[in-house]
Amino acid sequence: MPKQISVYQFLSRIRKKCEGKRYIFRGTPRRYSNQISTVQTTDGTQTTDTITIDVRDGISSSLYRDLKDIVLFWDRYRPLNAEQEIMQRAKRFFQPDTSDSEILTDLQHLQHPHGKTNLIDFSRSLDIALFFACDEECHEKDGELIILDPSNLRDQKHWGDRIDPTPCVMEPAKTKYSRERVLFQRSVFVYPPYGYINKDMCKMVVVPVPVYLKESILDYLHETHEIYTDTIYNDLFGFLANRKNYQVSARFFSEGVKLANKGDHKGAIEKYSKAIGLDPNVSMYFNNRGHSKVSLALHREAFPDFDRAIELDGKNANAFLNRGIVKHYLAIYEDKESINIPMLESAISDYIKASEFDPSNEKTHSNYEKANSLLERVLSGRIKKLHEINPAEFQDSRI
Repeated sequence: MPKQISVYQFLSRIRKKCEGKRYIFRGTPRRYSNQISTVQTTDGTQTTDTITIDVRDGISSSLYRDLKDIVLFWDRYRPLNAEQEIMQRAKRFFQPDTSDSEILTDLQHLQHPHGKTNLIDFSRSLDIALFFACDEECHEKDGELIILDPSNLRDQKHWGDRIDPTPCVMEPAKTKYSRERVLFQRSVFVYPPYGYINKDMCKMVVVPVPVYLKESILDYLHETHEIYTDTIYNDLFGFLANRKNYQVSARFFSEGVKLANKGDHKGAIEKYSKAIGLDPNVSMYFNNRGHSKVSLALHREAFPDFDRAIELDGKNANAFLNRGIVKHYLAIYEDKESINIPMLESAISDYIKASEFDPSNEKTHSNYEKANSLLERVLSGRIKKLHEINPAEFQDSRI
């Protein structure tokens, strides 16, 4: 059994390999490059032959994969022809002055059986590609990262001129529906006229992404780059294609709440994190995860969750209250020798905000009174050391 490595070892090796190079990247959740493709061909007569095209260590377009078993490929009919037919049918749904590049970009992002093209998505960002390599089937199969040197491809300036069989690089259009995704994903398209590319056509490295690293890589991307499913697919097409994710995220959140109610906060955090990975724009998900972290005495680690909850919903009274409670606690107990006055003042500010958005919450009023009273005594010099505080002073203010 191969020795397992850490996420940071894995990332370090890849970044070292790519250092100083202008590579483009593609990630897939399973090993597509291991496949051998069988297609039918014809020379224009009634005679047909079945041949095997070895595209191992290579990749193919979605249109090629869709058609290879049902279409006769020959010199005058390639995926390009099928794409042109799709384009003609699609044009009636666009404005008359819409360019081919705009239509193809939107079709590529539509993620629908009728929207398949002969384009292959790449990114100029290694991190974005790693997300795609890990985003699905996390517990089932190895993914792969494809590293491609674009200097070996043609630089295609005009979408209409695609007769040369050499794969080319094309810039996606920034359309009304695709602009945000193109920008965030740092997208670039590779166009293979024959539907596939392999090592014989260009310099390409395929790196397996071990299944045991997938969830850890996703956690790293969430925490360091805020790369989530929702930020990756940040347009209308992405919302429609990933609507099931929102239902799944709600289920994970519900499971987290049940675990937290049973006192299993470690399990709850795992469920909340899964919900956030699928839908990172729900304030309640972050607030509850922060709550469970505090229950495990991970006060400092809870701060980013409460901050994010408030960022997403500036009127989330519970998030203000919980953040205030954490600050209140740390102000008293983090430093064993003295009271942290700025932290205590900040807690009071959070209590005021919580009271503003939920004036009927008695716990908010009680905590505010305790924190304010303590601050007055500290500032007046009546309390200087932690041991001078009554142990019951903070008892009712914990989360």
